Amino acid sequence: MLWCENMANTVPTTIEELKARYSTTIKKLIYLKSKKYILPLSCAEDIEQEFYLKCITNNLLEKYDPTKAAFQTYLDRIITGVCLTLSQREQAAKKEDYDDDKLVKLSPLSAIYSEKQKLETGNEPPDIKAIIDLLNKIPKKEERLLLKLKFYCEAIPLTEDERAYLAERMGVDEKDVEQSLKNMQRATTAHEIGLKNKDICRLLPYQMGSVSTLFKRLVRKYILDQYIYLKNSTQ
Repeated sequence: MLWCENMANTVPTTIEELKARYSTTIKKLIYLKSKKYILPLSCAEDIEQEFYLKCITNNLLEKYDPTKAAFQTYLDRIITGVCLTLSQREQAAKKEDYDDDKLVKLSPLSAIYSEKQKLETGNEPPDIKAIIDLLNKIPKKEERLLLKLKFYCEAIPLTEDERAYLAERMGVDEKDVEQSLKNMQRATTAHEIGLKNKDICRLLPYQMGSVSTLFKRLVRKYILDQYIYLKNSTQ
């Protein structure tokens, strides 16, 4: 049974109206579909963003035909499509998960960028400062640290808040955090991959099996897409 926020006969014509009148309905549908398609609850925000983006890019509010389905049913179909797409992405990401024993001699910051480098911006070298700035804007500290630890090297500085967090988790003084991380690092130079997934899980509240998938999702959401947008907007 679908929800209606006392507006059964009201069909929004803008995204603002849609959010104002059906936000609770949309969130509840996303929760149900996430369970149905075995998507982690952490994906709810991504689903909601993809849903609104799809409505905008495909003019779905204008395309709604009340003679074919109730509006809530129409929302259900859109959200189902979004969840199916994300579910397929998650499955693909799991199949491509990095094997820590095979990740060697990759430039940490270049690796963040390399996935779309040739496809979307040509062969230009990445703007390392821009990538670090984007990385530091990730709102959740644990997610920000996941990327920094996965690609740990001296080129990616830790903030005071991040050092304090890691010092508490490792049981060391803040001044010893950098050295402790270097001792844990699998890489032999600053140009190789940083901490192993199992070491990251000792420091952050994540399960071994979820680290690579979450890492890829965060890179795509906060680094790749934003970087490509910045590059294109300045050309």
